[in-house]
Amino acid sequence: ELPRRPIPVLLHAYSADANAMVAWPPRRMEFFPIPSPSLSSSLDWSRTLVWHEGRHVAQYQRSTEGIFRALHFLIGEQSEGLAALYYASPGFYEGDAVFAESVYSHEGRGRQAEFLLPYRAYFADSIDFSYDKWQFGSYRHYIPNEYALGYFKQSAGYALNAAKLDYPYEANAKVYDHLSRGLFQYRKVYTKAYGMYMRQMWAAGKAYYEEYWREDSSQLFDQATRYQSLIEEKDYNDYRSSVLLDDGKMILHKATLGKSPRMILFDPSTQTSRTLFYTGRVNSPLRANQEYVYWTENISHPRWQHQSYSVLCAYPLADTSRVNARYKYLTTRSLFFHPSPSPDGRFLALVEADISAKTRLLILRLSDMTVMHSFNMPAYDVLKESVWSDDDKLYFSVLNEEGLRLDVLDLISGAISPCLPPQARTFRHLSYHDGYLYFDADFDATTQIYRYQLKNATLEKLTQARFAASQAKPGQEALYFLDYDAKGNIPASMPWTDLRPALSDGSYQNFLVDDLLAQQPVVMDTTAQEAYEISQPKPYHKLTHLLHFHSWAPLYYDKDQLTSFDLSHYYETVAPGLSLFTQNDLGTAYGQLGYSYHDGYHALHARFTYSGWYPIVSLQMDYNDESSYRSIARNDTLFRH
Repeated sequence: ELPRRPIPVLLHAYSADANAMVAWPPRRMEFFPIPSPSLSSSLDWSRTLVWHEGRHVAQYQRSTEGIFRALHFLIGEQSEGLAALYYASPGFYEGDAVFAESVYSHEGRGRQAEFLLPYRAYFADSIDFSYDKWQFGSYRHYIPNEYALGYFKQSAGYALNAAKLDYPYEANAKVYDHLSRGLFQYRKVYTKAYGMYMRQMWAAGKAYYEEYWREDSSQLFDQATRYQSLIEEKDYNDYRSSVLLDDGKMILHKATLGKSPRMILFDPSTQTSRTLFYTGRVNSPLRANQEYVYWTENISHPRWQHQSYSVLCAYPLADTSRVNARYKYLTTRSLFFHPSPSPDGRFLALVEADISAKTRLLILRLSDMTVMHSFNMPAYDVLKESVWSDDDKLYFSVLNEEGLRLDVLDLISGAISPCLPPQARTFRHLSYHDGYLYFDADFDATTQIYRYQLKNATLEKLTQARFAASQAKPGQEALYFLDYDAKGNIPASMPWTDLRPALSDGSYQNFLVDDLLAQQPVVMDTTAQEAYEISQPKPYHKLTHLLHFHSWAPLYYDKDQLTSFDLSHYYETVAPGLSLFTQNDLGTAYGQLGYSYHDGYHALHARFTYSGWYPIVSLQMDYNDESSYRSIARNDTLFRH
């Protein structure tokens, strides 16, 4: 559904945090367009924004229908926000948007094997929690967020009632239609749309997915060596990345629900580990040469909320024997991702992004951090990650509207040639060893480790983990990787002699969304789009757009005191009167005009805040407000004895 009237789109072009949101009031879309190479998707980031956030716009537009139409005239755009709270929980909206991005494209999170992986592992091990815990989360057990929960319930609801619906992915339209006609008919409305209400949908979805994921008793899973000493029995274990050192030890990046992320040193031979140091928001896998471990971290600007950087970090391996060792930042205000050191330790390949959402491949000389080579990607090509081979070549993955592909750069001639064609599946965590490229991919509905023989151009599947295997680290005698189960990602290894390589053509089994796609008339990725006339850009003048009145109310209330639950002087928070609210499109200027009446006082109020400068300027005026006066009786005194 197209927007019924133009909606402002705000681009935060100076943020390393790829994200987006749709918000009311005032109505707006905010995009963080720099595509993070760490996102695990083969869907172009700009298309992800369009499908997902566009669905949220359509959801909000339904909030002006039926009983909410009159409310919109009464309080302005505040009505859409109230209607969103009335209609459903965040999981309802996010699950619907995830399903939309999966149905209207050849990718989307609903098609990724890892999206519902925690549910799959819990159910397979007969681990269950209360419905409230699945809904609201836990501080001990890892509970998937509202995106996964909403998609889990709604996709199962679609599948179980597909025969009753012409287009099951539009069942939510019926929810909006019926809820806007009468208040608080949730059970009746959801039952009419899905055949069950939301709490029943969880139980039905659990039964459906358990059958969908039921393991074949004849299937032989790998018997990998899992390092049990790294498992904290009472907590979820999230080992996000690893580096295999020359002496057989490993540096692991670990995060649990109750502790800050940290780097630990682990010795597989003795099953002992110790913490090296704590980290910030690491956004790339660990890579190492003979002297340093490299990674990148997100660093927020100290003042600007929507400005952040991705900086290059390094930790000297010589410090692994020290207590309370520290790592260092090699860059400051950069947008670097996915460092990859050369085999000889002299150079470092990096992905660099810029504010126009373009990426390029940089090769730095580590001795003085000088840029030796720079290769710009074509428009709409997003460089993901790279890895060096031992024959002066650099392999890197690239994402565009056709999918995810693999290219190779000849460092001697500077020529770039294709290696693997674009495809709609996700592969990542590239590594090189002895003529093979290793990566993990979800080609067969589970994430497993593959290797690509460069000489013969053959693809082999190396692992058959029960749930998922990722981040291959080839060693001399064994393959090291992360093995997933209900406790999280755990470092594991398998001797080369125990692996069962099998040729693969990269095809994958159908997911649930593909089964439902047979009822979908078109897939938008393959549909010729209608041409729209785009107006010429004009300068945006901050002064003329400083005020934008979007909402009002037939009473006076101080929203700051309401949101802080400060009702000590209730008549200053809510009183008979009028209110008028303003906020500019940039979100840097907002304020309120109001009139209130209390106990014989007619008062005027004005508040305005401007945050577009480095110092934040806030102004407040109250005229004839009772709180500004105090009646003094005859016997009152200014002094206390």
